[in-house]
Amino acid sequence: MCNQPHISKSFASLHPDAFDAVIVAGGDFPTHPVPLAVMERARMLVACDSAGEELVRRGYKPTAIVGDCDSMSAEFRAKHADIIYKAVSYTHLTLPT
Repeated sequence: MCNQPHISKSFASLHPDAFDAVIVAGGDFPTHPVPLAVMERARMLVACDSAGEELVRRGYKPTAIVGDCDSMSAEFRAKHADIIYKAVSYTHLTLPT
């Protein structure tokens, strides 16, 4: 049971040092101290597409940024090309039968 009513039960059970990797997606950036501590202590910080720019803007150094890159600025893509892995969709391919 969570002893602090203002903290979600799911956050109360998290230990910031328990994660080797954290994946950050776009949307609202975390503000609660527990997920922020988890992100700061993770050995690997992987961003999905535009979340990479947000992480860098906030002072984080992502290990990798994965996505279709359509929402990243050209300047950002050029500056961080060494950690960007462009996702490619193969859904349009017809495989031999």
